Amino acid sequence: MQIFRGLAISSCALLAWGCAVDADPDSWAVSSVTTSLMGITNESSNQLSYNRLAFNRLAFNRLAFNRLAFNRLAFNRLAFNSLDELETTNEGRELLLYVARCALAEGDVLVATVGEETYEFPGLLGLAVEWEHRGLELAEARWVSACLITHVNAFNVPIEISLRAPLRITATPEEAYAFPVYEATFFGDVFGDELQTYSCLGQDAQIAGSHAPDRPWRVCADPGPACQVAELGYCRDICDTYVPGTGWTECWAGGVKYAETVSAFLRSEGESCRAICSGSDFFCRLLCPSSSSSTDPNDDLYPGHRLLDCNGHPDWCTSSCRGGDCLIDASGAGSVFTTVLDGGEADVSCIDAGNCINDCKGQGTRCEIDCTGADQCTVSRCDLGASCLVDCTRTGTCAIQQCQGQLRTCANDVVVCNRPCPGG
Repeated sequence: MQIFRGLAISSCALLAWGCAVDADPDSWAVSSVTTSLMGITNESSNQLSYNRLAFNRLAFNRLAFNRLAFNRLAFNRLAFNSLDELETTNEGRELLLYVARCALAEGDVLVATVGEETYEFPGLLGLAVEWEHRGLELAEARWVSACLITHVNAFNVPIEISLRAPLRITATPEEAYAFPVYEATFFGDVFGDELQTYSCLGQDAQIAGSHAPDRPWRVCADPGPACQVAELGYCRDICDTYVPGTGWTECWAGGVKYAETVSAFLRSEGESCRAICSGSDFFCRLLCPSSSSSTDPNDDLYPGHRLLDCNGHPDWCTSSCRGGDCLIDASGAGSVFTTVLDGGEADVSCIDAGNCINDCKGQGTRCEIDCTGADQCTVSRCDLGASCLVDCTRTGTCAIQQCQGQLRTCANDVVVCNRPCPGG
């Protein structure tokens, strides 16, 4: 096994559709290390420059993952004879494709020869570039592990995902705009004596699914055995730090804190109304007219999806969600005011905000509000058939002031109105 640096290859990092790889690893064989990798071309009419998109089609093959642990790969230099012949099997080559993609930098290629066939595995994300020269350190092993777990696919259906990791994997503005739905965060260690694979939920699965049609195929943060990944509930309950647009980090599992986390964001499709605000505007507003012909700026009877991004906005962030579904990121904003009406469903992030005020009214209306670290957070009204959940973790003042239904205080500083506590 060798690593070639700086080869003239077709860069999968420049493709709007990410690294779409052939389902059959045998097709990755090439006759020369300078041949285009796995048929990847640089043709796209909707190119996103230097993005970190990927198709997640890595099956959770426990035998292949276990071989990473049992052959002590973490203690070896990533080179010839260090991979315990993983390159000789289909599942091993599939795993190596993602190992190289996660660990090596763009332009580096892991090359393996099996008999008369040569296989190439290109690098991209560069989470453990020193692996070329020495064994993995613990943090590097966890970074690569988190990246691998993020790519696990329960159904062998390739789903396009955008990877994010604080200070390690960033998204361009174009990519962030196209992939606004925060699915989950992944972390663990697949190089130790026992597999440690964890996930936590980024946003409410039902609301996220209404924005991202691919969300039902991404189940590794949902309860159930499909992925063999331990799902730990909402990230806000098990993680210490939230980075807007990137996801949660410093997440806890089994008494261990993992700073090495990778989050997956999904593409939003269908009709939507969006607002992305700069810090120069006093008001960050989301006003969605009911039709393109409407001239009334206060007409918010919009039938589609709403997405508001005003994280870090120093002044007012305001939105109305009537009869549709909304994803609102107001993390770190000065003051936030949201109104959810008439069967609307909203996932509101007021993490580390100053003052977060919410109204939730109407039959079938549902509000999920994360106020972790906010100075003040209130739901003024949750009535007329609405249901509300507020996460009050590390919040100065936090309450549902008027609840029409049963008001409960749940574990993990969660308060709910007219709905059961999370997990039962």
